[in-house]
Amino acid sequence: MQNKTIQNLVLKYFTEICHIPHTTGNEKAIAQYVAKELKKIGAKVQIDKAGNVYAVKQGKLKVASVCLQAHLDMVGVKAPDIHHDFMKDPIKYYEDKGWIKAHGTTLGADNGIGIAMILATFAKADNTHGQLEAIFTVQEETTTYGAKHVPKAIIKSKYFINLDSEHEDFIVVGSCFDNDFIGTMNVGRTASSNGTSNIGIKLDGGHSGHSGSDIHKAVLNINVELFNILKTLRKKYEFSIVEIKTIAIKNSIPNECMVMINTKRTNTNKIQKALLVQVNKMKRAMPSEDKIVFSFENLFTKTKPLKLSDSDKLINLICAANNGLNRYNFERSTTDLSTNLAIIDLQYDSVSVSWLQRSQTNYFLDEINNKLISLFSLAGGKWKIQNYDIGLEDTGNNALIRTIRQIAMEKFHRKMDAIQLHAALEIAGILKNNPGVISASIGPNILYPHTINECVEIKSIMYIYNLLQEVLKSLK
Repeated sequence: MQNKTIQNLVLKYFTEICHIPHTTGNEKAIAQYVAKELKKIGAKVQIDKAGNVYAVKQGKLKVASVCLQAHLDMVGVKAPDIHHDFMKDPIKYYEDKGWIKAHGTTLGADNGIGIAMILATFAKADNTHGQLEAIFTVQEETTTYGAKHVPKAIIKSKYFINLDSEHEDFIVVGSCFDNDFIGTMNVGRTASSNGTSNIGIKLDGGHSGHSGSDIHKAVLNINVELFNILKTLRKKYEFSIVEIKTIAIKNSIPNECMVMINTKRTNTNKIQKALLVQVNKMKRAMPSEDKIVFSFENLFTKTKPLKLSDSDKLINLICAANNGLNRYNFERSTTDLSTNLAIIDLQYDSVSVSWLQRSQTNYFLDEINNKLISLFSLAGGKWKIQNYDIGLEDTGNNALIRTIRQIAMEKFHRKMDAIQLHAALEIAGILKNNPGVISASIGPNILYPHTINECVEIKSIMYIYNLLQEVLKSLK
Protein backbone atom coordinates (compact mmCIF):
# COMPACT_ATOMS: atom_id res chain seq x y z
CA MET A 1 0.00 0.00 0.00
CA GLN A 2 2.90 2.31 0.78
CA ASN A 3 4.36 1.73 -2.69
CA LYS A 4 1.00 2.50 -4.29
CA THR A 5 0.77 5.75 -2.34
CA ILE A 6 4.28 6.70 -3.37
CA GLN A 7 3.53 5.88 -6.99
CA ASN A 8 0.39 7.97 -6.96
CA LEU A 9 2.11 10.93 -5.30
CA VAL A 10 5.03 11.07 -7.72
CA LEU A 11 2.82 10.47 -10.76
CA LYS A 12 0.33 13.07 -9.51
CA TYR A 13 3.07 15.68 -9.67
CA PHE A 14 4.35 14.35 -12.98
CA THR A 15 0.85 14.58 -14.49
CA GLU A 16 0.59 18.20 -13.41
CA ILE A 17 4.06 18.91 -14.80
CA CYS A 18 3.02 17.41 -18.17
CA HIS A 19 0.16 19.91 -18.32
CA ILE A 20 2.58 22.86 -18.10
CA PRO A 21 4.59 23.66 -21.26
CA HIS A 22 8.25 23.84 -20.22
CA THR A 23 10.66 23.46 -23.12
CA THR A 24 14.00 25.25 -22.78
CA GLY A 25 13.56 29.02 -22.53
CA ASN A 26 9.91 28.63 -21.54
CA GLU A 27 10.35 27.60 -17.91
CA LYS A 28 8.63 30.51 -16.13
CA ALA A 29 5.30 28.72 -15.68
CA ILE A 30 6.85 25.49 -14.42
CA ALA A 31 9.07 27.46 -12.02
CA GLN A 32 6.01 29.21 -10.61
CA TYR A 33 4.20 25.88 -10.26
CA VAL A 34 7.13 24.29 -8.41
CA ALA A 35 7.47 27.32 -6.11
CA LYS A 36 3.74 27.29 -5.34
CA GLU A 37 3.67 23.57 -4.51
CA LEU A 38 6.74 23.85 -2.29
CA LYS A 39 5.25 26.78 -0.37
CA LYS A 40 2.05 24.74 0.18
CA ILE A 41 4.04 22.07 2.01
CA GLY A 42 5.93 24.49 4.24
CA ALA A 43 9.19 25.09 2.37
CA LYS A 44 10.94 28.44 2.14
CA VAL A 45 11.23 29.29 -1.56
CA GLN A 46 12.92 31.84 -3.77
CA ILE A 47 13.33 32.30 -7.54
CA ASP A 48 16.52 34.03 -8.74
CA LYS A 49 17.08 36.32 -11.73
CA ALA A 50 18.10 33.38 -13.92
CA GLY A 51 14.79 31.63 -13.20
CA ASN A 52 16.18 28.94 -10.89
CA VAL A 53 14.05 27.85 -7.94
CA TYR A 54 15.56 27.27 -4.48
CA ALA A 55 13.81 25.64 -1.55
CA VAL A 56 14.60 24.68 2.06
CA LYS A 57 12.49 22.62 4.45
CA GLN A 58 13.51 21.70 7.98
CA GLY A 59 12.86 18.10 9.03
CA LYS A 60 12.93 16.52 12.48
CA LEU A 61 15.25 13.56 11.85
CA LYS A 62 18.78 13.90 13.22
CA VAL A 63 20.52 13.08 9.94
CA ALA A 64 22.79 14.93 7.53
CA SER A 65 21.23 17.62 5.36
CA VAL A 66 20.83 16.88 1.65
CA CYS A 67 20.32 19.07 -1.43
CA LEU A 68 18.25 17.52 -4.21
CA GLN A 69 18.50 18.85 -7.75
CA ALA A 70 16.65 18.58 -11.08
CA HIS A 71 16.24 20.80 -14.13
CA LEU A 72 12.99 22.49 -15.13
CA ASP A 73 13.24 22.32 -18.93
CA MET A 74 12.58 19.52 -21.40
CA VAL A 75 13.51 18.86 -25.02
CA GLY A 76 10.62 19.42 -27.43
CA VAL A 77 10.57 17.04 -30.40
CA LYS A 78 7.48 15.80 -32.24
CA ALA A 79 6.64 13.49 -35.10
CA PRO A 80 6.06 15.27 -38.45
CA ASP A 81 2.35 14.35 -38.49
CA ILE A 82 1.66 15.47 -34.91
CA HIS A 83 0.09 18.90 -34.38
CA HIS A 84 1.61 20.03 -31.10
CA ASP A 85 2.67 23.48 -29.93
CA PHE A 86 5.26 23.07 -27.17
CA MET A 87 4.67 26.68 -26.11
CA LYS A 88 1.07 26.05 -25.08
CA ASP A 89 -0.04 22.42 -25.47
CA PRO A 90 0.17 19.83 -22.65
CA ILE A 91 2.08 16.59 -23.12
CA LYS A 92 -0.40 13.76 -23.67
CA TYR A 93 0.86 10.51 -22.20
CA TYR A 94 -0.39 6.97 -21.66
CA GLU A 95 0.71 3.75 -19.95
CA ASP A 96 1.86 0.80 -22.03
CA LYS A 97 2.92 -2.42 -20.28
CA GLY A 98 4.36 -0.61 -17.28
CA TRP A 99 5.96 2.23 -19.22
CA ILE A 100 4.77 5.83 -19.55
CA LYS A 101 4.93 7.10 -23.13
CA ALA A 102 3.81 10.21 -25.02
CA HIS A 103 1.61 10.47 -28.12
CA GLY A 104 4.08 11.44 -30.85
CA THR A 105 6.20 13.86 -28.79
CA THR A 106 8.97 13.81 -26.25
CA LEU A 107 7.60 12.87 -22.83
CA GLY A 108 9.64 15.16 -20.61
CA ALA A 109 10.47 12.41 -18.11
CA ASP A 110 13.90 13.99 -18.55
CA ASN A 111 13.70 15.72 -16.09
CA GLY A 112 10.01 15.93 -15.11
CA ILE A 113 10.25 12.72 -13.10
CA GLY A 114 13.16 14.21 -11.15
CA ILE A 115 11.07 17.31 -10.36
CA ALA A 116 8.14 15.11 -9.29
CA MET A 117 10.33 13.01 -6.99
CA ILE A 118 11.68 16.09 -5.24
CA LEU A 119 8.18 17.55 -4.75
CA ALA A 120 6.96 14.21 -3.38
CA THR A 121 9.96 14.06 -1.03
CA PHE A 122 9.31 17.57 0.30
CA ALA A 123 5.64 16.68 0.76
CA LYS A 124 6.46 13.93 3.24
CA ALA A 125 5.98 14.48 6.98
CA ASP A 126 8.74 16.36 8.83
CA ASN A 127 9.57 13.30 10.94
CA THR A 128 10.60 11.31 7.85
CA HIS A 129 13.60 13.44 6.85
CA GLY A 130 16.23 15.88 8.04
CA GLN A 131 16.85 19.29 6.53
CA LEU A 132 16.18 19.27 2.78
CA GLU A 133 17.35 21.72 0.18
CA ALA A 134 16.37 21.73 -3.49
CA ILE A 135 17.61 23.48 -6.60
CA PHE A 136 15.59 23.48 -9.83
CA THR A 137 17.59 24.91 -12.74
CA VAL A 138 16.70 26.36 -16.15
CA GLN A 139 18.08 25.73 -19.64
CA GLU A 140 19.92 22.52 -18.83
CA GLU A 141 19.15 21.06 -22.25
CA THR A 142 20.92 23.83 -24.18
CA THR A 143 23.45 25.98 -22.31
CA THR A 144 23.23 24.88 -18.63
CA TYR A 145 22.62 28.58 -18.01
CA GLY A 146 20.84 27.96 -14.73
CA ALA A 147 23.56 25.77 -13.26
CA LYS A 148 26.23 28.28 -14.23
CA HIS A 149 24.35 31.01 -12.34
CA VAL A 150 23.76 29.16 -9.07
CA PRO A 151 25.27 31.54 -6.47
CA LYS A 152 28.39 30.78 -4.52
CA ALA A 153 27.99 28.95 -1.22
CA ILE A 154 24.19 28.76 -1.53
CA ILE A 155 24.23 25.02 -0.75
CA LYS A 156 24.38 24.43 3.00
CA SER A 157 23.95 20.66 2.84
CA LYS A 158 26.71 18.11 3.24
CA TYR A 159 25.37 15.97 0.39
CA PHE A 160 24.04 16.71 -3.11
CA ILE A 161 21.86 14.26 -5.08
CA ASN A 162 21.09 15.00 -8.72
CA LEU A 163 17.99 13.20 -10.08
CA ASP A 164 18.75 13.47 -13.79
CA SER A 165 20.11 9.98 -14.50
CA GLU A 166 18.39 7.41 -16.68
CA HIS A 167 19.27 3.91 -15.43
CA GLU A 168 18.15 2.53 -12.09
CA ASP A 169 21.20 0.31 -11.61
CA PHE A 170 23.77 3.06 -12.04
CA ILE A 171 25.12 5.78 -9.76
CA VAL A 172 26.66 8.48 -11.91
CA VAL A 173 29.93 9.70 -10.42
CA GLY A 174 31.29 11.66 -13.38
CA SER A 175 30.14 13.45 -16.52
CA CYS A 176 31.67 14.77 -19.73
CA PHE A 177 32.95 18.12 -20.89
CA ASP A 178 31.10 19.56 -23.87
CA ASN A 179 30.79 22.53 -26.18
CA ASP A 180 28.99 23.70 -29.30
CA PHE A 181 31.07 24.09 -32.45
CA ILE A 182 29.53 26.32 -35.11
CA GLY A 183 31.27 26.64 -38.46
CA THR A 184 30.18 29.12 -41.12
CA MET A 185 31.13 29.93 -44.70
CA ASN A 186 29.87 32.28 -47.36
CA VAL A 187 28.07 30.89 -50.41
CA GLY A 188 27.01 32.36 -53.71
CA ARG A 189 23.90 31.73 -55.78
CA THR A 190 23.16 31.76 -59.48
CA ALA A 191 20.05 31.71 -61.64
CA SER A 192 18.83 28.26 -62.54
CA SER A 193 19.34 27.20 -66.15
CA ASN A 194 16.58 26.46 -68.63
CA GLY A 195 15.39 22.88 -68.59
CA THR A 196 15.99 22.40 -64.86
CA SER A 197 13.65 21.75 -61.94
CA ASN A 198 13.80 21.73 -58.17
CA ILE A 199 13.45 18.44 -56.34
CA GLY A 200 12.91 17.92 -52.63
CA ILE A 201 14.73 14.88 -51.22
CA LYS A 202 13.74 13.90 -47.69
CA LEU A 203 14.76 11.18 -45.26
CA ASP A 204 12.79 10.84 -42.04
CA GLY A 205 11.73 8.21 -39.53
CA GLY A 206 15.22 7.62 -38.17
CA HIS A 207 15.45 6.14 -34.69
CA SER A 208 17.13 9.21 -33.16
CA GLY A 209 18.42 9.22 -29.58
CA HIS A 210 20.32 11.21 -26.95
CA SER A 211 23.43 12.68 -28.53
CA GLY A 212 25.51 11.59 -25.54
CA SER A 213 24.18 8.43 -23.97
CA ASP A 214 23.01 6.91 -27.29
CA ILE A 215 25.83 8.09 -29.55
CA HIS A 216 27.73 4.76 -29.37
CA LYS A 217 24.68 2.74 -30.43
CA ALA A 218 23.68 1.87 -33.98
CA VAL A 219 21.73 5.10 -34.52
CA LEU A 220 22.01 6.89 -37.84
CA ASN A 221 22.44 10.65 -38.05
CA ILE A 222 20.06 11.41 -40.93
CA ASN A 223 21.82 14.71 -41.75
CA VAL A 224 25.04 12.82 -42.35
CA GLU A 225 23.40 9.92 -44.19
CA LEU A 226 21.52 12.13 -46.64
CA PHE A 227 24.66 14.11 -47.49
CA ASN A 228 26.64 10.90 -47.96
CA ILE A 229 23.98 9.75 -50.41
CA LEU A 230 24.12 13.10 -52.20
CA LYS A 231 27.90 12.77 -52.48
CA THR A 232 27.51 9.33 -54.08
CA LEU A 233 24.98 10.70 -56.58
CA ARG A 234 27.11 13.75 -57.34
CA LYS A 235 29.80 11.47 -58.79
CA LYS A 236 27.44 10.78 -61.69
CA TYR A 237 24.87 13.61 -61.87
CA GLU A 238 25.20 17.38 -61.84
CA PHE A 239 22.97 19.20 -59.35
CA SER A 240 23.17 22.07 -56.92
CA ILE A 241 21.62 22.57 -53.48
CA VAL A 242 18.82 25.15 -53.14
CA GLU A 243 17.49 24.71 -49.60
CA ILE A 244 18.14 22.57 -46.51
CA LYS A 245 15.81 21.86 -43.60
CA THR A 246 17.06 20.11 -40.47
CA ILE A 247 15.60 19.77 -36.96
CA ALA A 248 17.27 22.35 -34.72
CA ILE A 249 17.80 20.19 -31.60
CA LYS A 250 21.52 19.97 -30.92
CA ASN A 251 21.39 17.30 -28.21
CA SER A 252 19.28 14.85 -30.17
CA ILE A 253 20.64 12.65 -32.98
CA PRO A 254 18.83 14.01 -36.08
CA ASN A 255 16.16 11.71 -37.49
CA GLU A 256 15.00 13.74 -40.49
CA CYS A 257 16.49 16.03 -43.12
CA MET A 258 15.28 17.60 -46.37
CA VAL A 259 17.50 18.93 -49.15
CA MET A 260 16.13 20.66 -52.22
CA ILE A 261 18.34 20.38 -55.30
CA ASN A 262 18.24 21.93 -58.75
CA THR A 263 19.05 19.64 -61.69
CA LYS A 264 18.23 18.99 -65.35
CA ARG A 265 14.73 17.62 -65.85
CA THR A 266 16.23 14.77 -67.85
CA ASN A 267 18.07 13.67 -64.68
CA THR A 268 15.01 13.64 -62.43
CA ASN A 269 13.91 10.04 -62.88
CA LYS A 270 17.48 8.77 -62.92
CA ILE A 271 18.29 10.54 -59.65
CA GLN A 272 15.12 9.24 -58.02
CA LYS A 273 15.96 5.65 -58.94
CA ALA A 274 19.55 6.08 -57.81
CA LEU A 275 18.38 7.57 -54.50
CA LEU A 276 16.07 4.64 -53.89
CA VAL A 277 18.94 2.22 -54.51
CA GLN A 278 21.15 4.07 -52.00
CA VAL A 279 18.41 4.24 -49.33
CA ASN A 280 17.76 0.51 -49.66
CA LYS A 281 21.50 -0.16 -49.32
CA MET A 282 21.50 1.93 -46.15
CA LYS A 283 18.58 0.00 -44.69
CA ARG A 284 20.23 -3.33 -45.45
CA ALA A 285 23.39 -2.10 -43.75
CA MET A 286 21.39 -0.90 -40.71
CA PRO A 287 18.39 -3.23 -40.19
CA SER A 288 17.44 -1.44 -36.95
CA GLU A 289 16.63 1.68 -39.00
CA ASP A 290 13.86 -0.02 -40.98
CA LYS A 291 11.38 2.83 -40.32
CA ILE A 292 13.33 5.37 -42.37
CA VAL A 293 11.16 6.79 -45.16
CA PHE A 294 12.47 8.30 -48.40
CA SER A 295 10.38 10.88 -50.27
CA PHE A 296 11.04 12.68 -53.55
CA GLU A 297 8.91 15.48 -54.99
CA ASN A 298 9.05 18.36 -57.45
CA LEU A 299 9.01 21.70 -55.64
CA PHE A 300 8.70 25.33 -56.68
CA THR A 301 10.73 28.15 -55.14
CA LYS A 302 11.97 31.55 -56.21
CA THR A 303 15.22 30.92 -54.34
CA LYS A 304 18.21 30.55 -56.64
CA PRO A 305 20.40 27.46 -56.39
CA LEU A 306 23.90 27.64 -54.95
CA LYS A 307 26.80 27.99 -57.33
CA LEU A 308 27.88 24.49 -58.26
CA SER A 309 31.30 24.97 -56.64
CA ASP A 310 29.76 26.13 -53.34
CA SER A 311 27.20 23.32 -53.37
CA ASP A 312 30.00 20.79 -53.86
CA LYS A 313 32.08 22.44 -51.14
CA LEU A 314 29.20 22.12 -48.65
CA ILE A 315 28.57 18.47 -49.53
CA ASN A 316 32.27 17.70 -49.23
CA LEU A 317 32.50 19.51 -45.90
CA ILE A 318 29.60 17.58 -44.35
CA CYS A 319 30.92 14.26 -45.64
CA ALA A 320 34.46 14.95 -44.42
CA ALA A 321 33.48 16.04 -40.92
CA ASN A 322 33.62 13.66 -37.98
CA ASN A 323 30.32 12.47 -36.58
CA GLY A 324 29.21 9.99 -33.95
CA LEU A 325 31.52 7.85 -31.83
CA ASN A 326 35.19 8.88 -32.01
CA ARG A 327 36.81 7.18 -29.00
CA TYR A 328 35.48 4.42 -26.75
CA ASN A 329 36.93 3.28 -23.42
CA PHE A 330 36.43 -0.49 -23.35
CA GLU A 331 37.91 -0.80 -19.86
CA ARG A 332 35.20 1.44 -18.39
CA SER A 333 32.52 0.71 -21.03
CA THR A 334 31.98 4.38 -21.74
CA THR A 335 32.35 6.73 -24.68
CA ASP A 336 35.39 8.99 -24.36
CA LEU A 337 34.75 11.28 -27.33
CA SER A 338 31.83 11.95 -29.66
CA THR A 339 30.35 14.61 -31.91
CA ASN A 340 26.81 15.14 -33.17
CA LEU A 341 26.25 17.02 -36.43
CA ALA A 342 22.94 18.52 -35.39
CA ILE A 343 22.01 21.54 -37.49
CA ILE A 344 22.68 22.72 -41.05
CA ASP A 345 21.33 26.25 -41.51
CA LEU A 346 21.49 27.45 -45.12
CA GLN A 347 20.68 31.13 -45.58
CA TYR A 348 20.75 33.01 -48.87
CA ASP A 349 24.45 33.89 -48.83
CA SER A 350 25.87 31.84 -45.96
CA VAL A 351 25.65 28.44 -44.33
CA SER A 352 26.33 27.44 -40.72
CA VAL A 353 26.81 23.91 -39.43
CA SER A 354 26.50 23.11 -35.71
CA TRP A 355 27.99 20.20 -33.81
CA LEU A 356 27.68 19.24 -30.13
CA GLN A 357 31.02 17.85 -28.95
CA ARG A 358 31.39 15.68 -25.84
CA SER A 359 34.49 14.30 -24.16
CA GLN A 360 35.46 12.79 -20.84
CA THR A 361 38.64 14.92 -20.89
CA ASN A 362 39.57 18.40 -22.06
CA TYR A 363 42.38 16.90 -24.13
CA PHE A 364 40.06 14.92 -26.37
CA LEU A 365 37.63 17.84 -26.60
CA ASP A 366 40.44 19.95 -28.03
CA GLU A 367 41.20 17.13 -30.46
CA ILE A 368 37.71 17.04 -31.99
CA ASN A 369 37.45 20.84 -32.06
CA ASN A 370 40.81 21.08 -33.81
CA LYS A 371 39.65 18.71 -36.55
CA LEU A 372 36.65 20.91 -37.34
CA ILE A 373 38.72 24.08 -37.12
CA SER A 374 41.10 22.56 -39.69
CA LEU A 375 38.20 21.55 -41.93
CA PHE A 376 36.67 25.03 -41.96
CA SER A 377 40.11 26.58 -42.48
CA LEU A 378 40.51 24.49 -45.61
CA ALA A 379 37.02 25.49 -46.74
CA GLY A 380 37.75 29.19 -46.23
CA GLY A 381 35.17 29.47 -43.48
CA LYS A 382 34.98 30.76 -39.92
CA TRP A 383 34.08 29.11 -36.63
CA LYS A 384 33.22 29.73 -33.01
CA ILE A 385 33.13 27.52 -29.93
CA GLN A 386 30.49 28.31 -27.29
CA ASN A 387 28.40 26.96 -24.41
CA TYR A 388 31.33 25.18 -22.81
CA ASP A 389 30.37 22.90 -19.90
CA ILE A 390 32.93 21.55 -17.47
CA GLY A 391 32.88 17.85 -16.77
CA LEU A 392 32.48 16.24 -13.38
CA GLU A 393 35.62 14.41 -12.42
CA ASP A 394 35.06 10.88 -11.14
CA THR A 395 33.94 11.39 -7.52
CA GLY A 396 35.02 7.86 -6.69
CA ASN A 397 33.94 5.91 -3.65
CA ASN A 398 32.63 8.73 -1.46
CA ALA A 399 30.34 8.40 1.59
CA LEU A 400 27.19 9.16 -0.41
CA ILE A 401 27.94 6.54 -3.06
CA ARG A 402 28.76 3.94 -0.41
CA THR A 403 25.48 4.64 1.38
CA ILE A 404 23.40 4.41 -1.80
CA ARG A 405 25.04 1.13 -2.82
CA GLN A 406 24.70 -0.36 0.65
CA ILE A 407 20.99 0.49 0.97
CA ALA A 408 20.27 -0.68 -2.57
CA MET A 409 21.78 -4.07 -1.75
CA GLU A 410 20.54 -4.54 1.83
CA LYS A 411 16.98 -3.23 1.47
CA PHE A 412 16.23 -3.81 -2.21
CA HIS A 413 18.68 -6.59 -3.15
CA ARG A 414 19.95 -4.51 -6.05
CA LYS A 415 23.53 -3.96 -7.15
CA MET A 416 24.34 -0.43 -8.30
CA ASP A 417 27.48 0.27 -10.30
CA ALA A 418 29.28 3.63 -10.26
CA ILE A 419 29.76 4.94 -13.82
CA GLN A 420 31.05 7.85 -15.86
CA LEU A 421 28.26 9.38 -17.97
CA HIS A 422 28.88 10.57 -21.54
CA ALA A 423 26.55 13.50 -21.09
CA ALA A 424 26.70 16.82 -19.30
CA LEU A 425 25.40 16.84 -15.75
CA GLU A 426 24.77 20.12 -13.97
CA ILE A 427 26.57 18.89 -10.86
CA ALA A 428 29.96 20.11 -12.10
CA GLY A 429 28.71 23.63 -12.86
CA ILE A 430 26.78 23.93 -9.61
CA LEU A 431 29.53 22.56 -7.39
CA LYS A 432 32.15 24.79 -8.99
CA ASN A 433 30.67 27.60 -6.89
CA ASN A 434 29.80 25.27 -4.02
CA PRO A 435 32.93 23.16 -3.43
CA GLY A 436 33.24 20.50 -0.78
CA VAL A 437 29.72 19.09 -1.23
CA ILE A 438 29.63 15.30 -1.65
CA SER A 439 27.67 14.40 -4.80
CA ALA A 440 26.14 11.62 -6.90
CA SER A 441 23.35 11.22 -9.46
CA ILE A 442 20.59 8.59 -9.65
CA GLY A 443 17.35 8.14 -11.60
CA PRO A 444 14.78 5.67 -12.94
CA ASN A 445 14.91 3.81 -16.26
CA ILE A 446 14.26 6.30 -19.07
CA LEU A 447 14.64 5.07 -22.63
CA TYR A 448 15.26 7.19 -25.75
CA PRO A 449 15.32 10.67 -24.10
CA HIS A 450 15.18 13.64 -26.47
CA THR A 451 13.11 11.62 -28.96
CA ILE A 452 9.46 10.86 -29.65
CA ASN A 453 10.10 7.35 -28.29
CA GLU A 454 11.03 8.62 -24.81
CA CYS A 455 9.49 6.53 -22.04
CA VAL A 456 9.92 5.90 -18.31
CA GLU A 457 9.28 2.70 -16.36
CA ILE A 458 6.75 3.00 -13.53
CA LYS A 459 8.20 0.31 -11.25
CA SER A 460 11.61 1.91 -11.71
CA ILE A 461 10.21 5.26 -10.57
CA MET A 462 8.92 3.55 -7.43
CA TYR A 463 12.26 1.85 -6.76
CA ILE A 464 14.37 5.00 -7.14
CA TYR A 465 11.93 7.04 -5.05
CA ASN A 466 11.94 4.45 -2.24
CA LEU A 467 15.71 4.19 -2.45
CA LEU A 468 16.00 7.97 -2.17
CA GLN A 469 13.83 8.05 0.97
CA GLU A 470 15.95 5.37 2.65
CA VAL A 471 19.14 7.20 1.73
CA LEU A 472 17.85 10.48 3.16
CA LYS A 473 17.14 8.74 6.49
CA SER A 474 20.55 7.10 6.65
CA LEU A 475 23.16 9.73 5.79
CA LYS A 476 25.46 10.81 8.59
